[in-house]
Amino acid sequence: MRAIVEKVRQSVKFVKTADAHEEKFLELKRQLQVPSAKELIVDDQTKWDTTYQMLMTASELKEVFSCLDTSDPDYKVTPTMDEWKQAEILCEYLKLFFDAANLLTSPTYSTADVLFHEVWKIQLDLMQAARSQDPFIRDLTRPLQEKFDEYWNDCNLVLAVAVVMDPRFKMKLIEFTFNKIYGEEAESWIKIVDEGVHEIFCDYIVQSLPPPPASFVDEANDSFVIKSEFSQEDSFLANGDTFADFDVYLHDIMNNQQMKTELDQYLEESLMPRSQDFDVLGWWRINRCKYPTLSKMASDIYPSQSALSLQILCLTLHREIWIDTGVH
Repeated sequence: MRAIVEKVRQSVKFVKTADAHEEKFLELKRQLQVPSAKELIVDDQTKWDTTYQMLMTASELKEVFSCLDTSDPDYKVTPTMDEWKQAEILCEYLKLFFDAANLLTSPTYSTADVLFHEVWKIQLDLMQAARSQDPFIRDLTRPLQEKFDEYWNDCNLVLAVAVVMDPRFKMKLIEFTFNKIYGEEAESWIKIVDEGVHEIFCDYIVQSLPPPPASFVDEANDSFVIKSEFSQEDSFLANGDTFADFDVYLHDIMNNQQMKTELDQYLEESLMPRSQDFDVLGWWRINRCKYPTLSKMASDIYPSQSALSLQILCLTLHREIWIDTGVH
């Protein structure tokens, strides 16, 4: 693939580095009535997205390059039609990442569900490419699939938890996408997400519980004794309400049980309508009284997990994919 990319690069440089060559190229384009309005660009070899743009633009003008080969004896690096076809196939897969990178780094991007949706689309397309009957496509996309699998394995749970905290999707988007990606193994992966969300929720419950009363061990009797917070002299009264601590214990247990159902109640309720301007964190602020623990959980993890996942994805796009597809 590197050889094909280099051929295209040298072809574009031939046209762009001499005014006479570019004038000849544009004249041939007019004669051939090629509809493309795009201009040729020479890529920055350290940035894969510029290489994608160079390949895409040049591929649309491949007929002009072929004609230039027969009309200009100085042009000697023209790709064959088979090589142009392979360059176009490469562009199809690079476009997946190019579009995702543009969307996720745009000023309007803010939600984890957008990131999750883009990621699973790429994952699904790469999995389909791996099953292609064309050996060129399989070989081309294999390094992309391997690198993206690493990213997906690192971040799919992080992304999934953030998506569950979006009341427009909850577990439904997870179930839908995982069934497409994992097929018969989807249930086990869905279970991992469900258990992960519940585990995080339980951690937040523990954090919200009041601290237990001070205690000590009676070394003489080798027994555990509750120390009264209200005793001035650390003495224990035999008289009074001997069930006071038991009442406190029951109160804590009942509160704990109520909080445990908060997540289940949220997941069982209907999804909110999808809209692009939906404010997820604003929704949680409005529903703070109904979901006190979940709203705290959402405000903590939703922005940070999205940012972390986006950072890792951008690293994958701009470094690993650039190296492994041979576009440099």
